[in-house]
Amino acid sequence: MKAVILTAGPGTRLEPLTECRPKALISICGKTILARLIESLQQIGIHDTAVVVNPKYSSMDYDCSDSNDLKSPSLTILTQDQSLGVGQGILTAKEFIDERDFFLLAYGDIMYSGNLFRALIHSFNRVRKPVAAVSLTGDSSDFGVIYMDHDMRITQIIEKPRSKNLGNYILAGAFILPGSFFRILADCSGNVIEAFRVMQDSMDMYASIWEGDWIDIAYPWSILAANRIHMKQWDRSSFAITTIIEPGSMISGPVYIEDNVTIKTGSSIIGPCYIGKNSFIGHNALLREYTCIGEGSIIGFGVEVKNSVLMPGSEIGRLSFIGDSVIGHDVNVGSATIMVNINMDQSTVHVDIAGESIDSGLLKLGSFIGDKTWIGANHTFLPGTKIASGMSIPHFGTYPKE
Repeated sequence: MKAVILTAGPGTRLEPLTECRPKALISICGKTILARLIESLQQIGIHDTAVVVNPKYSSMDYDCSDSNDLKSPSLTILTQDQSLGVGQGILTAKEFIDERDFFLLAYGDIMYSGNLFRALIHSFNRVRKPVAAVSLTGDSSDFGVIYMDHDMRITQIIEKPRSKNLGNYILAGAFILPGSFFRILADCSGNVIEAFRVMQDSMDMYASIWEGDWIDIAYPWSILAANRIHMKQWDRSSFAITTIIEPGSMISGPVYIEDNVTIKTGSSIIGPCYIGKNSFIGHNALLREYTCIGEGSIIGFGVEVKNSVLMPGSEIGRLSFIGDSVIGHDVNVGSATIMVNINMDQSTVHVDIAGESIDSGLLKLGSFIGDKTWIGANHTFLPGTKIASGMSIPHFGTYPKE
């Protein structure tokens, strides 16, 4: 069986974290989302995979994902001619799949515990008919809601319902479909949900219920949730043999430390926590639960980081606080910078998404900083702040006055 992974979506709602890369190449704990999907496929014996990419990123060196998986000769890169939605992306892979065969289709922006694809293939082997992974969610308004009978046969699909009370089982972004689906999709003018309905009427379509953790990475704070899903699976620590931990440091809980990491005296690391290779943790730093420090990062003296994802090449100046935030690649944060993560009135944090104020539903949420941004010393960022990639914010100084 072959697989197709869709990564051509513009990722507008994830900006500024997708201004320089597609969301499938966002890195969490040393691997990109795409690399984790490929790894899950390889675990169930699928090695021949096509990745559909956006023309904006077609010239991107996909090896920047830091994953040898993407050097595999069985990985085919297909460029979506125009960014016209999911249906057009699927049709891009038409020549890659034989119409007589079934194939696995996966959206490139999902994260899950365990291996969702293994459960999907087991369900397919039971019925030998089209199968969709489905998951429970508290808010189904952004997804395709499904209804099924007692045999797990899907009886109805409602795309992004306005009402939140129609049901809680949603399409989870992974399917096993017949090669003939491309013809059905073309006849439906690329409307995926309509194509599913046609297929459902003609040959039945079954649900494969995924009971593990699952998330669609749709908003900047989804990256924090995806990081938590991954780290919650850890039950032990792993330190590279080249790790240098100076006396007087404290490490507790499951902590993963990659090659050539230095942790200076007085630092405290409370797992689950990840520190990428070639990183430096300065004296008296505090890394709290669900912190991910990307490769080649520098954490200065007395810095506190809590429930945050720092992409590779991050540098955090001394005496700073990074809480419930996502920091892009090669970002320099000046000394004494505070990323406040809570409103004083205890209200949930709203974030500007494409010009609309979106309620994150979270009581604690910090900032989102785009790639290659330089933030000067002594700044305070309020909850839900977004800083575009490549910005340069001067030091906040009191002398000399202009």
